[in-house]
Amino acid sequence: MKLKYELEILDMGDSFTAVPVGEGAENYHGVLRMNGSSREIIELLQEDKSVEQIVDALSAKYDENTREEIAAMVASVVDKLRAEGFIAE
Repeated sequence: MKLKYELEILDMGDSFTAVPVGEGAENYHGVLRMNGSSREIIELLQEDKSVEQIVDALSAKYDENTREEIAAMVASVVDKLRAEGFIAE
């Protein structure tokens, strides 16, 4: 799975903002506000990782959450990105 547009992620202190750059800036007029987990998912999507690879990476990093909880979070973020037109199908 891959993002359609490159996103620059800005640290806003207690949250993060993703801003489309390049072609994305021409096609999407807005920003995405997110938490740290969403930021990590977007960064992995920018590396063209599958949902399964993202869940694997986050599961290995965060043992306080179950794999099912992480999979649900990843699915939620991917669904939101898809609804905004950021996922290359």
